[in-house]
Amino acid sequence: MTNKKKVFASVLAAILLTSTLSIPAFAWSKEDVVSSDEHSITFISGDSSADYITFSDTTEDTYYSGTRQTGYMAVVMKDANTVPDTEEMAAISSYLTATPASEFDFENICYCWASDTKVLIPSDWDLNCVYIMSSDVSYPEEELYQLSGVEAVYDIYADFKMDILDYEPADTCKIGVSVVAGTPFDMEQCSDLPYAVSSIEKRETENTLSDSYWLTIETPGQKSCQGVVEMLKAFLEMDFVTNVTVPYLMHLMTSTPTGDPSFVLLENPYAISYGDIDGDGIVSVEDAVSALTYYAQQSAGLEAKLTQAADTEESAFLAADVDGDGQITVEDAVAILTHYAKKSAGLDTAW
Repeated sequence: MTNKKKVFASVLAAILLTSTLSIPAFAWSKEDVVSSDEHSITFISGDSSADYITFSDTTEDTYYSGTRQTGYMAVVMKDANTVPDTEEMAAISSYLTATPASEFDFENICYCWASDTKVLIPSDWDLNCVYIMSSDVSYPEEELYQLSGVEAVYDIYADFKMDILDYEPADTCKIGVSVVAGTPFDMEQCSDLPYAVSSIEKRETENTLSDSYWLTIETPGQKSCQGVVEMLKAFLEMDFVTNVTVPYLMHLMTSTPTGDPSFVLLENPYAISYGDIDGDGIVSVEDAVSALTYYAQQSAGLEAKLTQAADTEESAFLAADVDGDGQITVEDAVAILTHYAKKSAGLDTAW
């Protein structure tokens, strides 16, 4: 788990212990609006661990929802006989752990909220080849691909839903508004808004391009946040408004598990396309000829090269060494040619 994840985990743990917590909102502009309808508005999240935030003023509840990385990764090994090497893991992080998926308690994989969110392993995965990994320190997750025998690495995500509680005092809510610096902003600019503004307080900021204000919005007879959606939309329609913010209180709402696993494949930065020696994206007869020529030159004691560019020779060698024995032999050339023939015939081309 990264340091950033640890900090956010601590915050959410506090939520569970105290049930409510005051959270400073992020600032949103028109460009951050993903979608909106009569009862809701969705923004790109200002939190790096959430994809989006939805504000809804339905009669049932007022909430925001999104997706978070759980702090766990699923690592798929090439076969059931290959296990993550402990020394290689320690080289990445001394806190890196690996638990066989068959032994892992998936009820507790949720991001700090126990059984409220469930993550299910895809049904077509062989659990004997899958390990769930976690770490308490920051490290590049793509380094997991450096572990021997790793075939794929997945980030594990979970959906969440947080209820927005009434902001104190009752029957009011607060919204922060930033306008272009020097633009007049007072009760006159707020006269046509969906809800009445009872006070405007200028905020001191270091931003010289805009002036910022806290507005107290009157929402009599309603949950204090039910007016937020309409007010957000109204402010974002004003050309001189640069962004809006909403301070709020929140607590956890139980998520409804869909049964769909949230696994996101991480690109392998070290991936080598076996057989594609020239790097054109196609395993061809020319690649087989290159491997055979290299073998012949080396056998004759000549300088053997697969490419003309020094910076691509290493990757070309790895692509040509299909059987992974550290040498380029006739067997590698035959394997590449066989792969090409099978693909041309529409057959299984697995190496």
